[in-house]
Amino acid sequence: MSVNKRPNGKWRVQIKQHGSYLPGLGRTTFDTKKEAEAAERRFLASIAGGIDPRSGQITVGELVPEWIRHRETTVAHKTAQGDRNSFVWLSPLIRKLGVGQVTTGQIAENLGAMAKDGKARATITRFRATLRSFFGWCVDNKYIAANPVIGVKVPKVARASKEMRPYSRAELDQHLRTWRGLDEECANMVAFMAATGLRWSEMRELRPSDVRLLPYPVLIVSRPQPENAPVKGTKSGKSRRVPVAADVLPWLETRMGEEYIAPVRWVKTFHRRLDWANTADGRTTHDLRHTAITSWLVDGLDLTQVRSMAGHSDLTTTSRYVHWLGHDADLAALERLNAARQPAPVA
Repeated sequence: MSVNKRPNGKWRVQIKQHGSYLPGLGRTTFDTKKEAEAAERRFLASIAGGIDPRSGQITVGELVPEWIRHRETTVAHKTAQGDRNSFVWLSPLIRKLGVGQVTTGQIAENLGAMAKDGKARATITRFRATLRSFFGWCVDNKYIAANPVIGVKVPKVARASKEMRPYSRAELDQHLRTWRGLDEECANMVAFMAATGLRWSEMRELRPSDVRLLPYPVLIVSRPQPENAPVKGTKSGKSRRVPVAADVLPWLETRMGEEYIAPVRWVKTFHRRLDWANTADGRTTHDLRHTAITSWLVDGLDLTQVRSMAGHSDLTTTSRYVHWLGHDADLAALERLNAARQPAPVA
């Protein structure tokens, strides 16, 4: 076995066994010595692991549909759909290569090209996760011996991901007055989501059986249902408890005799009834969840409690909301400071 530099400056890999060169390496020349040595190590690992080197010659483009069919039977519908859609970002070069010929450097170049094109960091991160899962499946099925995505970092992006835009209390109250004039029930849904932090998929699946009114009102959030998709588990994989504030409790009680708590279960209908495009000031439905979480922090709940109510997997996610507390938090802090500095009453 050897790695040699060719007259044209390329690096060639040749592996000899029992007096003859082994077939199946596919692409035998590489731009750098490092890539050639990595290919040599993968090839030898394939032999040691009982993997037929010819399996690595099957192209990525040929294997992706098979992997998607596998995903459709093992993960949630929306996850499989996201994986399928992610492959729009796969470079034509990698798509045409044998799965065993793809290098870590080529994966990094693909992600780097996405960053240069202005793709959001979240999009690139999601695509990397899809590639890692795909090549991991290839390893499990003995097409290749090693996953080329492992160790590839998400590059820095030129623009930030889309940021959250929670409503302040004053803004929410103003909008609720407008929305109540358009559709009372949908406006009540807005107030409820802005108080409980439910995602749209969680709100549309919430049932009276998920509500506990005694000894205190609380929601048990355990199964979202995205539109046009089956019911699945929560994002964190665990159910969570969300206390219901007094201002939205009366509306919740009026819905306890219905099949679903939400009177509207399609977001297009919800938006149409509230004229959302013209009345929401550019906010998304998901910004109602952001509104709830920031309001909990303003009200003095500690990060651990907010994390539990929001269903975050770790405190890092919850801590991001501290940056968005803004005007309401300033006023609340000032009120506490003034109260603490009140002179003691004279005896």
